[in-house]
Amino acid sequence: MKASRVCALGVVFASSMAAGPARAQSGAPLVPASTKWPERIAVGMRSGDQIGPLTVEAQNDGWVIITILPRRADAGVEAPTGRLIAKASDVKAWIIHARAFMNAPADPVQDRVPSPELTLGGRYRFQVSRPGDGSGQIYFSVRACEPGSRGLTTYRGELDNFLSLLDSAVVAAGTGKASSPNRQRRYYSSELSCPARPSANNVVVGYPDNVPAAQRRPGTIGVRYVVDTLGRVERNSIEFLPGTDALQAVIARNAIERWTFVPAEWGGVSVRQIVQQAIPFQMSSGQLSESVMMELSSDSDGWVHLRTTSILPEVTASAQEWFSPDSVMAWAHRVDSLMPAAGTNRGRTMIEHDISLGQPSGIQYSVSFATLGKQVASAGMIVECNQSAEWSAPPVDAQVLKTFRAAARDARASRRTPADAAATVHDADDVACRAWLPWQLSTLPHARLVWEYPTGFYPDEMAPSNAHADVFYSVVVDTTGVADVSTLRVMPGADPRAVPSLVATLRDVRFRPATRGGVAVPQRVMQSMRFEPPPMCSNVGAGPSCERRLSQLSASSAPRSGRR
Repeated sequence: MKASRVCALGVVFASSMAAGPARAQSGAPLVPASTKWPERIAVGMRSGDQIGPLTVEAQNDGWVIITILPRRADAGVEAPTGRLIAKASDVKAWIIHARAFMNAPADPVQDRVPSPELTLGGRYRFQVSRPGDGSGQIYFSVRACEPGSRGLTTYRGELDNFLSLLDSAVVAAGTGKASSPNRQRRYYSSELSCPARPSANNVVVGYPDNVPAAQRRPGTIGVRYVVDTLGRVERNSIEFLPGTDALQAVIARNAIERWTFVPAEWGGVSVRQIVQQAIPFQMSSGQLSESVMMELSSDSDGWVHLRTTSILPEVTASAQEWFSPDSVMAWAHRVDSLMPAAGTNRGRTMIEHDISLGQPSGIQYSVSFATLGKQVASAGMIVECNQSAEWSAPPVDAQVLKTFRAAARDARASRRTPADAAATVHDADDVACRAWLPWQLSTLPHARLVWEYPTGFYPDEMAPSNAHADVFYSVVVDTTGVADVSTLRVMPGADPRAVPSLVATLRDVRFRPATRGGVAVPQRVMQSMRFEPPPMCSNVGAGPSCERRLSQLSASSAPRSGRR
């Protein structure tokens, strides 16, 4: 474990887990190979204006699926874990009510009374309402799986377009009796309306006090378990990735067995879910502690380590980065020279300065000053990986600068030149920007903001049953984004038909490499790869993969089921 020297703002632990030899998966598949899935039909996709990018699909067993996609999928985000799944008959009824609601004649009295919400879905649901202020505006709200909702004001043309897409989905799915979800079956997270949500009081996976410090190894472990329809962990389902430290596995199992959840949901029905996740192993156990705004430490490898969280309670964001002592000193000197002195009159012209610490390829801590006369405003900002987003952070003052300088001096005293971060394989919790698989942006004009998330090459052996699989794995991704398949570890219980395709997929794709200190570093990635059958496509604009699929089919006399 690296030693860290604390510089007034807190302690940060950082390490990397030793990589053991690759091991093959074992254990019976959690979803039997005999399981059959309905056929997916791509209905349409749209970039959206206010509502946002989304895809609409139907299943030939009477269900409609609507997936809202992120606007910035180039930021390293994961594939959506929630979507609206509703019976075609319910969607049809909602469309009728929504159109009647939109076309109701104006009423000077009733238009000032908040209207009832028209709701479609279970925990993941859409709502249409009017504010009751006489404006005649239409509110469209997405109440996703987490508490709270994302409301927006839309206009009639956009909502009409959305309802027309749903009309087509209803026709494709059929309005007969929809098949019910199987409450005995285990579902992958990629199939669900809402995945299981952990309780806030679940204990953190970490070392208890009776474990000697010499035996403690921080790092990240991969685990799989099943959450039942009451939100309890099925104890005999807990399994770890091959190569997991034995002591960490025992401690993690004891904690996970006590976890509780809001159950997973499929179309409003609670179902069993296969949960597969990477868990940072904490140096001590207990409840999650209150977030602090900033932690700064000097590591024994010669780096200054910054961890920070958003100062705004409504923004749940956090970041970390490593800086060389020289860059910290140079940044502090520049900030000191530009920071306005209290009481100084700078005249009637506004003067602004922005000074950033860090590289565009990593996390940046940016501070700004604006002066007008004797008035001074200052702000701090964290710029996320790939410059994909930014959020408020603590601003800089004389005390903060003093702390940064002290951290730089301590780091330099530990090691004259910072260690080469690219010489070590890191865990996800030991990098600033994690390695990730890029999404693919649609080239179609009507879907210019629709991104297609990465999936594995679909095996021909899975096609007869339209089988799905989420295969959880870990692999080392090097500084060029290449996955070293000799380091591959696969979670026991994975669909054996998908594992060979996982290897082929990893050999073909290129990750965006992890960064630490602004440079690319190798990282052991732990995540799931989706394997899902390509949907039926009536035209190139029906879904994100349809343009590529139809061009492949037209270039070949024989249909191909494999795809990524």
